[in-house]
Amino acid sequence: MKSIMVTTMKAAIALLCVGSTLVPRATIAQNTKLEKEFIFFVDGVNVQVPEVAGGTVVNDPINAESGNKVLRYGGGSWAENGFVWPTAQGGVDLSDFTSAEYGGSDTLFLKILVDPINQNRDLKLTFFDKGVVGPIESADLRFRMNFSVPAWSRDGKWHDLVIPLPPSTSAALDSAKAGKKVDGTDLGIVVDTLMQYWTYGGAWGSGAGVWGSSEANWKEWEWNAAEMIGFHYDWSGETGPVYIDDFYIGGKSTDLEAASSTPQAVGAVSIQNANKINTLSWTANEDANGYQVYYSNKPFTSVSDPEVVIVGRVTNGVTTIGHKPLAPHPNLATTATSYYAVTSLSNFGKENSSIDASYKSITGGVTSTAWIQEVDEETAFEILDNIDAGIVTMSNFPEGLIPFEVNPSSLSTAGNTIGGADDLTSKAWVVYFEVLGTGTFLVYYTEIIDDARQFALVGNGSGAWNYDSIEIGFSGYPVESFLVGSSHDAVQRGAEPDYQFRVGKFADQEDGFVFESWRFNDLVPNSQCLVDSLYDANNNVIGYKLIAAINIEQLQGGTESDVFIDLPNDSEMKLYPFLTSVNDADGNGREIQLNWSYKANTADVWYNTPKMLPSVAFAGKGIVVSNEPEDQNQFAASFELSQNYPNPFNPSTKIDFTLTSQSNVTLEVFNVLGQKVATLANGVMSAGKHSVNFDATSFASGMYLYKITAGSFVSSKKMMLIK
Repeated sequence: MKSIMVTTMKAAIALLCVGSTLVPRATIAQNTKLEKEFIFFVDGVNVQVPEVAGGTVVNDPINAESGNKVLRYGGGSWAENGFVWPTAQGGVDLSDFTSAEYGGSDTLFLKILVDPINQNRDLKLTFFDKGVVGPIESADLRFRMNFSVPAWSRDGKWHDLVIPLPPSTSAALDSAKAGKKVDGTDLGIVVDTLMQYWTYGGAWGSGAGVWGSSEANWKEWEWNAAEMIGFHYDWSGETGPVYIDDFYIGGKSTDLEAASSTPQAVGAVSIQNANKINTLSWTANEDANGYQVYYSNKPFTSVSDPEVVIVGRVTNGVTTIGHKPLAPHPNLATTATSYYAVTSLSNFGKENSSIDASYKSITGGVTSTAWIQEVDEETAFEILDNIDAGIVTMSNFPEGLIPFEVNPSSLSTAGNTIGGADDLTSKAWVVYFEVLGTGTFLVYYTEIIDDARQFALVGNGSGAWNYDSIEIGFSGYPVESFLVGSSHDAVQRGAEPDYQFRVGKFADQEDGFVFESWRFNDLVPNSQCLVDSLYDANNNVIGYKLIAAINIEQLQGGTESDVFIDLPNDSEMKLYPFLTSVNDADGNGREIQLNWSYKANTADVWYNTPKMLPSVAFAGKGIVVSNEPEDQNQFAASFELSQNYPNPFNPSTKIDFTLTSQSNVTLEVFNVLGQKVATLANGVMSAGKHSVNFDATSFASGMYLYKITAGSFVSSKKMMLIK
C-alpha cells in the first residue's frame, strides 16, 4: 500500500450521486401470452419487456454515423444475457409460437453481428424457462432451448437470420431433423437447414447436468413459462460482444416501420424536493408509451454526454419518478446539485433523445452510501488476533460505519434479486489495513438472518454460489466517477484487474473458505474465513455470522501480471468498484441472491461484468467522519426501539432508537431478576435516530433486558451476552 498524500479531493469524488427510482418499471403479468408478431428490438427495446440483462443500446458498430441503434451484449465467461421475464412473475407464455410438428411454428427474425473472437466459443441463442439451479433430483431446473450461432455468421459482419422455431417437444425436433413426424411418417415438406442448429439443451443444477430425454430427471422445455431469450456464452475464458438488430417473431409482413416511429420530445420537466428525494414530473405525450430518465451532477445538453446515467424507465402512462441522490461518504453528504432530463419512448422502445437542456435540483443533506474504512495497526492486530482465536466479531470495527444492507423489502437500495424468498436479510461492514510482514487485508464481517442454512460440500468452493454463501465483486483499480464506475464489459487481468470472491463455510467441517473465481479459480492463499451461528434474544439460532480476512497482496503478479492494489491510506479517499451479494439455499439449491447496489444497470451478470458494480469509497484512517451517518436526523414516522446489534454480543453492543419529536429519554438495562444494572441515557434528546453503546465488560454472561421511556412511549427488548 503506497502512501500518496492527497491535499484536496478530486472533483470526481466531490459529490457524484445516483439513486433508485420510486416507481418500478412496467412488467408483464404472470404467464401472459406474447401476441403474434412480437417485436423485441428494432431501434429500442419493446417497453413490454420487463428487463434486459447485460444489454446496452448503442450505435451501429459498422456505421456509427447512420444513427441506427442496435443492442450490444458484452459477453463474459458463462454469461447469460437477454430479454428477461423474471421467474418470480412466472415467465411469459410463448406457446402460440410453436406446434406439435415441424412446419406449424412461427419464425424468428434477427440481424446479428458477432465479434470474431467468439469463433471457437460455445455461443448459443438460448431460451431459458423459469426455474432455479439446484439438485437435479428435486429442483425445478431452468431448462434450455438452444440455437447454436452458426460459425459462418461469426465474422464481425452483419447477417440476416430467418430461423423457423422448433416444434414443441424434443421428440418432434429430433424427428424433424430426420424429415419425419413423431410417428415416423414423412413430413412431406423440406426441413429448413437452420433447424439442425436447434437443440433442447437440458439443464444444469448443483454441479451436474440433465442433457438428454433418456435421463431420469429430464423435463420438456416449458413454452408457456419462458424466463429469458438471449445469448448464452457457455464458455470459461475470453469472449467478445454480440450485436443484434430487428429481433422479432413474426412474418415477412411484420411492420417494422411502425415500430421505428419516433414519438414527440418531452416538454418541460418540473422537480419537487422533499425528504432528500427529487420527484420529477412532466406532461404525457400522446404518441409515447414510456419515458427514460437521465441524471448527472453537472449540466448536460445530450443524454450521451459523459457521466450521464439512466435513473430508470417508466411506462403505462406514468409521468413521474422519484430519485434519491447519494454521496459516497458521509463527509460529502451535504448538498447535491442534480441535473435531470426525460426522453420519450415509443411502444417498441424507439427513443426520442432530443432534450432542450437538463433540469437542475438542489438537494440538502443527501444520504450517504456504505463505505469501507482503513483501521490503524493496533486495531488491525486486534482483528487478526480475534480471527486466530476463532472469534467471529466486529467489536474492533470503527463506530458509525454504515453497513452494506440487503433485504427483499428494500430493493431500492439492495440492487437486484434472483428468486422471490422473503426470509433473508444481511448487514455487512468492511475494513482494510496493512500489517508489515503479514499482508494487506480486506476484512469483511456480516450477519445474515436466514431461517434455513445449507452450506457447500467440502472442496466445492467454486460451486458455493449454489449454497448459503457471500459473494464480493471488487476491482483493484480506482475509478474517477461515483456515477459511472468501471468501463470493463468483461473481467480483465493485468493493469486493471477484476476479482470475484466467494466466502462461506463447508457443510461438514468447521473451516470456512475464501475462493476467487478469475485470478486463482481456487482458494486465496493466506486468507481466512470463520462462520458461526447467529442467535436471537431467546438464544435461538436465526442465521449465521461470518468474518473473512482476504489477503489482497496474494492477488498481485501471476501469469497475467496483475498489478498491486494500491489502496488509500492516511488522509486519502479513493473510489473502487465494489459489490456485496448474499446467496440463499433452502434445501433445493440457491433460491435467491440479493445484491447491494445503487446502480440502475446492476443485473444478474454483475459477477463477470465489472461496469455493473457500484463505486464505493475507501477512506484512509486519517479521515474522520464529520457528518452524521445516513438519515441520522431524518424525521421519524414513529417512535421505535431497535434490536441491539450485534446480538448475541461480547463485550459491547449498539442500541438504536428513533424519536418522532424532542423527548425526555431514559434507556436502562436490567438483569433477569429485574434489577437495574446500567443507565445508558437520561435526558432530553432531539427528534431523529440515535445510537447508544453498551459496554458489558464487567458483566456476567446471560440474558439482559433493555428498556426505553420517551414521554408516553415505552418499549423493551432482550439481549444476550456470551463470553
